[in-house]
Amino acid sequence: MSKPLRARPSTQLWWCSLLHIVNDGFIAGLALLLPFIAADLGLSYTEAGLLKTAMQGAISATQIPAGLLSERLGEMLVLGLGTAWFSLSHVALILAGGYSVVLVLIILSGVGGGVYHPVGTGLISSVYPVDKSGPAIGTLNFFGDVGKVGFPALAGVLVVYVGWRGCAAILGGMGTVSALLYLLHFRRDIERRWRQISAAR
Repeated sequence: MSKPLRARPSTQLWWCSLLHIVNDGFIAGLALLLPFIAADLGLSYTEAGLLKTAMQGAISATQIPAGLLSERLGEMLVLGLGTAWFSLSHVALILAGGYSVVLVLIILSGVGGGVYHPVGTGLISSVYPVDKSGPAIGTLNFFGDVGKVGFPALAGVLVVYVGWRGCAAILGGMGTVSALLYLLHFRRDIERRWRQISAAR
């Protein structure tokens, strides 16, 4: 992966860390919401567990294609759009009236969720020199764990007041705003990277 941007590496690191909070927060938050989804829709333990399995399966299946796509379209563009996709799929859960719709939306969310780790980690590795990439990736991974703690904690409060659908929509809205701000902040670097990739073809 060639150098994809001119922005300061630390700026990219903090933005990618924010998106890592969102990405891993969604994955961890689903586990907390599963009992509420199951109770509301009258699901068996197997049906509820399948939702978590479906998300993880979609995430796993998407990671290699996401890495390949980022090489063709640009890492920042794919990272921002992937996070937006993941987030908007959660927002759409507010309209889910039955198990089949929830399952489809969860699978779709996993498609977006599979983008972050291959693309975000690769991006940070590429913008830092070798002797500094280790601490940078360590910082990135730390903030993923912040999301794993913070989002379930927030979901645990929200679900009491707005239900699981409202909770998913609020968290999804937060993720969508984060993704759009990322794309907006790096719009010139995204355009520059696109021209760089196009010229190399």
